[in-house]
Amino acid sequence: MSRRFPEESYEHLRSAPAVKFAFIDAHRHCFPVIRMCSVLEVSENGYYNWRKRGIYQRKRDDEQLAKRIEDAFL
Repeated sequence: MSRRFPEESYEHLRSAPAVKFAFIDAHRHCFPVIRMCSVLEVSENGYYNWRKRGIYQRKRDDEQLAKRIEDAFL
């Protein structure tokens, strides 16, 4: 008998689209992308656009700021 934890699984359903897209990307070799998009209630087109975008500008800015802080500290 397998034990299931619906609370943990449900967490992905309530997540922001970027979190859902990351989940889909991590599991795209195990399950069809179109099916995961349907289950997680995001568009397939949105997922592929997310993949094309790459690193967000905010993340790049954060990385640059972290580098400047590290340099100042050293």
